Amino acid sequence: MSRFSKNLILGLDIGTNFTKALIASETEDGGIEILGTSRVEQTSGAMRAGEILDTVAVTETCDKAISKAEEEADASVQKVVIGIAGELVKSAVSRIHYRRSDGERIITEEELDAVINKIETANGEKAKKEIAFETDNPHAEAELLDSMLVSATIDGKAVDDPVGHEGADVVIEYYTSFAPSAHIRTLENICSELKLELVSVSVDPFAVYRAIIGDEDKKETAVIFDIGNENTNITVLDEGNLRGTETFSIGTKSLAKDLDIWVSGLKIALSSLPHVPILPPKIILCGGGAESFELQEFLALGNWFEDLAFDRRPVVQTLEKTDLPGVEGDFELSFSVAVGLARIGFESQD
Repeated sequence: MSRFSKNLILGLDIGTNFTKALIASETEDGGIEILGTSRVEQTSGAMRAGEILDTVAVTETCDKAISKAEEEADASVQKVVIGIAGELVKSAVSRIHYRRSDGERIITEEELDAVINKIETANGEKAKKEIAFETDNPHAEAELLDSMLVSATIDGKAVDDPVGHEGADVVIEYYTSFAPSAHIRTLENICSELKLELVSVSVDPFAVYRAIIGDEDKKETAVIFDIGNENTNITVLDEGNLRGTETFSIGTKSLAKDLDIWVSGLKIALSSLPHVPILPPKIILCGGGAESFELQEFLALGNWFEDLAFDRRPVVQTLEKTDLPGVEGDFELSFSVAVGLARIGFESQD
């Protein structure tokens, strides 16, 4: 390759049907420029519902995808952020409400860290138990991937950061995602084989959130349906805040056979979202399933929403490039997860 930059990030979206590679650089104003992309079909049987079954085959597919993206970008890349999906990924927005004995005392970083540590520990134990049960493996372990402060209020007043404020009544909402440790070790082995530095692993719904919010902290309010071949990821945004994510293992494969199967999974997932009393009346479709006219028509005109937490019929639209702020260069919208992964990579290095 004719140029190399340590400031390049590879977003690697390892899906059940395709591996998508995207190479990006960071612009001076905090945005990202897409330099090269590629999509390579997975070997049959190499993956199932986001889970890697054949590491050798998936590694070979990743290698092909990266090489094609590097050729298009005319650059080599060393650092990678990988997306992970599937029902074994456990994400949650937790709410902690507590009263402080001394409301005039300033909240310190140590106090906030202690609260966050309790949330992460509790969610990690819950994820571990769920993964152990679902995999029938009592020795299963879980690892924290993504985490962020969603919102905070002190004595009823919203604050961006509790640290430095005083008050007695504190409510904190905090997002975490966990994945099986075995999955993370597999991804680390793939990176080792490909001689890549793994910056981080992120869950696909969180990556979509980062792609849509972008570098401008866009105040988007919507429900995003990212419909893959075997998984559908749901991300709920309220004024730019991540209110919740859910994943269910039904995707375009089922859509082609029976739309009702997908809708039944959708309803269960949307009903499972905690701390979302009212769902936003706007739906953004992305992923392979977004191209289905039958699905678009059904969501726009059907009565599927009536027994869910929508206060009116939601407006349905497909993802557009204008929905991804601060992104330059040529790319297809099917790379929205990879765009988010690249953003996460640059933020991890700041």
